[in-house]
Amino acid sequence: MILIANWKAYVEDTKKAAVLLKLAKRLARASEATMVIAPPAPFLSLLAHKERALAFAAQDVSLTTGGATTGESTAQAYVSAGATYAIIGHSERRAMGDSMADVAQKLSHALAHELRPVLCIGEKERDSDGRYLAHIREQLDSALRHLSQKERKQIILAYEPIWAIG
Repeated sequence: MILIANWKAYVEDTKKAAVLLKLAKRLARASEATMVIAPPAPFLSLLAHKERALAFAAQDVSLTTGGATTGESTAQAYVSAGATYAIIGHSERRAMGDSMADVAQKLSHALAHELRPVLCIGEKERDSDGRYLAHIREQLDSALRHLSQKERKQIILAYEPIWAIG
């Protein structure tokens, strides 16, 4: 089992990050699950290079592979910072404009840099007729169609129906 703690942007200072890291280490020791922490990008390197009992994830990766893209963080930069996982396609990123094509491209970037992708899928609302399943199928097909069978086996699926969040 893998437990992933996405800190989102709730952690804004190193003291809070240190407290949460200590708690995560305690939980990891008490569990047989793999514990993955996804701190805000500015804290990733600081935490990941100190801690070996936990794994770390990027909360997203850039569509680019580098260059003149101010504010973007590439898959390679996250690997250098200590990430081994990357959250891709989170509903919040999709709400900010990430298209299905963007999600597919980000999956490819993550895989090319040996980050294990955590692909988030889910519907906005559930209907009793099961039409929401077509949306989930479309998300999966769009994200996975260009990947090899070997690459597909690397991906962790995270089902996050938007209607159930909050």
